[in-house]
Amino acid sequence: MSPEQPPIAAKKSARVSGQPTASFFRDPLRLTKIVVPLDLSLESLRALDFALPLAKRLGARVHLVHVYEGAHQFSTIATSPLLWSDAEAKRHLADEVELSFGKRPRSEDCHLRIGQPPREIVAVAEELKADLIVLATHGRSGWRHLTLGSTTEKIIRAANCPVLIVREAMRGPVKSAAEGIVLQKILVPVDFSQCAREGARYASVFATAVGANLLLMHVMPPLHRPTAKGTAGRSGPQQLENAILEAEDKLNVLVNFLPLLGISEETELEVGEPVEKLAAASARADVDMIIASTHGYTGLRHALLGSVAEKLARAASCPVLVVPSHLRPGPSDAPEG
Repeated sequence: MSPEQPPIAAKKSARVSGQPTASFFRDPLRLTKIVVPLDLSLESLRALDFALPLAKRLGARVHLVHVYEGAHQFSTIATSPLLWSDAEAKRHLADEVELSFGKRPRSEDCHLRIGQPPREIVAVAEELKADLIVLATHGRSGWRHLTLGSTTEKIIRAANCPVLIVREAMRGPVKSAAEGIVLQKILVPVDFSQCAREGARYASVFATAVGANLLLMHVMPPLHRPTAKGTAGRSGPQQLENAILEAEDKLNVLVNFLPLLGISEETELEVGEPVEKLAAASARADVDMIIASTHGYTGLRHALLGSVAEKLARAASCPVLVVPSHLRPGPSDAPEG
């Protein structure tokens, strides 16, 4: 290892809390409504394949959204001239879901819209006061340009709820049991900004709800050896060592801030490029999801919106759940319709 980068001892701890904190009761995570955009491509059905067992585990209700771009039509062939009434379209959507998953959605849980997918998806989520949008990327029919990039970013920026990104190349089938999805560990990138702290708090409550453990990771950019005249040649590694110690202290403070209930947490420090290190961590066999917040400015300077988010979502080996900084004050508690 080069002298500029001394070995980093990843700090790992296993704190299991048997009692919830006061803040846990003040702001519990109640995921009651999950919105899943569908265009009936194999990619969009993959999002539903993830959302259904997750909803079962959380006791949530899944709402499906199909957006017509242009003409009011429902077909997996975008140029089809066949027109459907709303009732026929909902029935066709329900048929396709039942054929793929053996479970038929209720008509009132199928939502049909005409317009631009990002705007309509967010509008439905707002009307329902949804707690989560599960979004598949690379859909090609229905809305043909739903790729990682502008469409996904528009939804993330506009949505008042977290957005879970599931892409077609992610590893293996979803692990599930009789009670729903099985998540072993959730990776949480932290940069010690206020938004990152709130994102970590959301992740800890989410993890508690699904019975997953947490891995909080801070990625530090490499510190180069100073070249200014008169600067000691060994100050580079010393600076890095000091930065590591400071980051460890901040991780300890952050962990003590989290409402953990019956789950364990571990922390890890890395030096390098954030997306590369996070993507490598996401490939670990026990990591099943990344939960990342937006608008952090240290370490992850662009808060996973823009190129960093795009690269991470493309490179990650597991779904990425993005928690917006403008997350509304409380989860929905409106009665089911």
